[in-house]
Amino acid sequence: YTQAALVTTCLAMEKVVEEYGIHPDVTAGLSLGEYCAISVSGGMSVKDVITTVRKRGILMEQAVPAGQGSMAAVLGMDAHVIEAVISDTKAEIANYNCPGQIVITGPKTAVEEASLKLKEAGARRVLPLVVSGPFHSSLLQDAGKKLKKELEKQQNRSMKAKILPHFLLDLFVAVSNFAILENATKTEEFMADIASVLRYYIDEAADFISMNIELIQMENYLKVLKRQYGERINYKISYPDSVKKQMIPSLSLFPFLTYVIICGVLPGYFQGTVCLEVKEDGDRNFVTIRLDDEDVSVHRRIISRNDVEIPDRELLLEQIENTKRRLQFAYGEDCKITLQPDLVVIDIPKLKVNQE
Repeated sequence: YTQAALVTTCLAMEKVVEEYGIHPDVTAGLSLGEYCAISVSGGMSVKDVITTVRKRGILMEQAVPAGQGSMAAVLGMDAHVIEAVISDTKAEIANYNCPGQIVITGPKTAVEEASLKLKEAGARRVLPLVVSGPFHSSLLQDAGKKLKKELEKQQNRSMKAKILPHFLLDLFVAVSNFAILENATKTEEFMADIASVLRYYIDEAADFISMNIELIQMENYLKVLKRQYGERINYKISYPDSVKKQMIPSLSLFPFLTYVIICGVLPGYFQGTVCLEVKEDGDRNFVTIRLDDEDVSVHRRIISRNDVEIPDRELLLEQIENTKRRLQFAYGEDCKITLQPDLVVIDIPKLKVNQE
């Protein structure tokens, strides 16, 4: 239960930090810490991550029973020297912590043998570590293969930590402030809308939000496009007040609007209206994003061609697949998505979400 206890403690600490309004833009972890990082970023639920690391501990114990493996920290010796000294033993390097501090791992007898040789070769100190196994060694490869099968059973969610540079937001805010000083009203409004959208991407860390919050930022994005493309693009937004409190996974509609814009507008063939609509039908909501072109048949024929250049096509498709997985995790098979370059329809039930 050690691994499960450590991860639980880390996640509890992170929740305390969240209560002070601090949310990560990027998460990272080493070894067991990777699981904490994945969970905090939204890649695995707390239940799944605790279950997984407990299974991880069991598999590692089965691969090398307690007492048969060991680790030691080697101080004051270069890595290439350590590698040469232990090359004729069954010990291995586990961690390159920093220059002058390297950790070795392996069977207990091999680590003891390597430790003596390292001291004789001039290591300042070789300290046995109080651990239950030979972590980060090839002895655990079989456990790794078994854990991989367990992970494949999990329903991992796409990670939500955003790698967006804060300096970019600061830049737009600064330009907006200059526009105020210069009395450049249109520039001020333009930069304010861009900053609002960026701030939403950076700051929105909640698992679920009201649909109204996301729709407002989608409208801000469309305002930016309108100012950029002028008469070439118009936009129309319509939705009843009753859908505003519908809870949805954060950043689950915005990527589809981006998809339609990138696939249908940016290639340069579109002139018309971007329509964003939400309609109710019984216990369901239908979110529709479509392009109303002046010549729909010609436009569809053009954007359906594979040779049309789409900026960052692979990254865009990966984002869409991640968003679809998040919606399906929240709503299960009860979520239906129609996806075309100029039409997206998202069919979701009202207020039925898995917030596990």
